Amino acid sequence: MEGTLLLPLYFMPLFSGLLSDAFGYRPLILSGIILLIVGIGAVQSLCEPSKGDIKCGPK
Repeated sequence: MEGTLLLPLYFMPLFSGLLSDAFGYRPLILSGIILLIVGIGAVQSLCEPSKGDIKCGPK
């Protein structure tokens, strides 16, 4: 199972090299920054029941 989940990571340098040759580095860096901001927003939207967050508890 672990090898299956890591398989895409083995090919990331190849894919990113092909994309950087086709489009340049700036679009790749900008897309990485956008994905980072979206990920931070997703993490911030999660609730933490151990901190006593009202919206996480039973209704």
